Amino acid sequence: MGCAFQIIDDILDVYGDKKLLGKRGSDADNNKLTALSLFSKEEAFACGVRHIKLAKNALKDFGVKAEIFRELADFVLERGF
Repeated sequence: MGCAFQIIDDILDVYGDKKLLGKRGSDADNNKLTALSLFSKEEAFACGVRHIKLAKNALKDFGVKAEIFRELADFVLERGF
């Protein structure tokens, strides 16, 4: 889930609302290597989705006890900030 969070963060850094994100500047301004340095927006998002699927699959054995983590995983993909 952490990898997916970082990928979505990289996407939001370029395409998100800076006021909502509360960020000044960008990763590109700081010459940081990001998911978007390597992939298109669509490819990066697809990679994030794959990581979330892996995370959710790892939770299967925990049943309903892990529901909050599945919801958190969904939030990681859907967040706008």
